[in-house]
Amino acid sequence: MNYRTLALAISATALFTVPAAAVTVTNTGKTDMKLGISHVGSPLQTKDLAAGKSVTFDCNDGCGLSGPWQGVEWAKGDAKFETDGKTISSGT
Repeated sequence: MNYRTLALAISATALFTVPAAAVTVTNTGKTDMKLGISHVGSPLQTKDLAAGKSVTFDCNDGCGLSGPWQGVEWAKGDAKFETDGKTISSGT
């Protein structure tokens, strides 16, 4: 394989690569919180989420979001959520 063929192959692959989906959660509350992120078959990850700030993370195949609110919210793709620490909802 020559360099021209290799360059064409890399370019073609780049055209068809699917970008990673990233979920964003914004803390609209006045206190910092911990956000739990669970992917099927993986250990729970936690992220600090400061008041008034957002956190973004990969969630291509779907993941569960847990925090100080009751229950788990399902997220997938490029979803955006807002939480005040008591509830969580799909953001705009």
